[in-house]
Amino acid sequence: MKSIREIYRIGKGPSSSHTMGPHYASKLYLAHHGDAHRFHIKLYGSLAATGKGHLTDVAINEVLSGAGPVEIEWLPKVFLPTHPNAMSIAVVDDEGQRHDEWTFYSVGGGAIKCDQLPSVDTPDIYPLNTMTELMEWCNHNGKSYWEYVEQIEDSHINEYLAEVWQNMQAAIERGLDREGALPGPLHLRRKAASYFIRAEGYKDVLRTRGMILAYALAVSEENASGGTIVTAPTCGSCGVLPSVLYHMKKVYNFSDNRIIRSLATAALVGNVVKTNASISGAEVGCQGEVGVACAMTAAAANQLMGGTPAQIEYAAEMGLEHHLGMTSILVTSPVQLMVQTPDLKTGNSVPLTVSFLRTVPLKQFISSLSISMYSSRLEIIMPRPWGCIISATAPLPYSLMYGRLSKAVGLVIVSSEASAATVSCPAKLYLYGLQLKVTVKLPTLFNCSSMSRLPEMTP
Repeated sequence: MKSIREIYRIGKGPSSSHTMGPHYASKLYLAHHGDAHRFHIKLYGSLAATGKGHLTDVAINEVLSGAGPVEIEWLPKVFLPTHPNAMSIAVVDDEGQRHDEWTFYSVGGGAIKCDQLPSVDTPDIYPLNTMTELMEWCNHNGKSYWEYVEQIEDSHINEYLAEVWQNMQAAIERGLDREGALPGPLHLRRKAASYFIRAEGYKDVLRTRGMILAYALAVSEENASGGTIVTAPTCGSCGVLPSVLYHMKKVYNFSDNRIIRSLATAALVGNVVKTNASISGAEVGCQGEVGVACAMTAAAANQLMGGTPAQIEYAAEMGLEHHLGMTSILVTSPVQLMVQTPDLKTGNSVPLTVSFLRTVPLKQFISSLSISMYSSRLEIIMPRPWGCIISATAPLPYSLMYGRLSKAVGLVIVSSEASAATVSCPAKLYLYGLQLKVTVKLPTLFNCSSMSRLPEMTP
């Protein structure tokens, strides 16, 4: 894993991947092309699709326009294979010819990668890459996660974390003091200040929730207006961690040193996710960004309240799983398919429900619904032309039971292989209110050949 400085980046919003990343890429390119006086930029995929709203062009022009004219080409339907957030920068000569084109990828959290500049990728410094390894290290050495950070990072890491904490507090205080509309065509009104005033009039639990919400909104509104914030781990999720730490400091009077240690632990959790999965909204969605921020916050808060390494890890896991689709997934197109996945933490029997929420002629939409069972995942596959795959992971094979709801009749298992079962319906049926209910029970594997008709079930 890389330094936790990659998790906490101090800069201007509103997006770490769409604003900070392109800004940094432009600075790098200009540093290597100091004599250039005209530039051509190509924005691909997600950078192009939402770049205007995230001020991507503003960030680029802020750096390059001082050296010469900047032409930006928006290519939202073109996705480069390495990452959906891609951009290229080229020098344009006096004849209008482009030279020395460099391709950059904004991989989330303000970090970038460049095909022509491998050295831009910072080195890995952490030998341990999973929470299991980190927790084992803590238990073996009788230390906590923040002590592991101090051991691996350089001697100035606490100074950097102190700067991070100062910027987080400043963003909250600025956000609470500002009113009016946020920049943009929607003219959304700032809400943090009014929420804060209302929360002060509440009692006990409602006041706590109101205050934390106001603090989080304050940072998010600063981010939306292009103010200075800290990625934690991204701009889009920058309000979650500082809001909770700010509230805990005020309520429990924690010292800045204890807050800084909790920030180290939180960054370690974010680093694990970034290394093994992703924190990029273009890859895991806004839900993924907030899920990682929630996990980081849960770990930091648990440590402040005296949690053990195992308790801190468990708090982070609970914060993460309910924001990454492990509890429910909703696909709104084409048939608003909703899936609830099993309890991956305990392996208990949990119903998995596939619901068709729109009236869709079966003949036009689908001829069969395929459910494939594997040792590590369950896949629900919708055939073309509206093909989509929704998968859930689990450590052991599944035991599956099939049932039908509503007034749909005639669901029959037509394939009974040990590794897969295909359920089909008569072509005249309409997929409205139809549900396929799957009960997941570990560790046995259900023999599909023993069931030919589905039992009646109450809607």
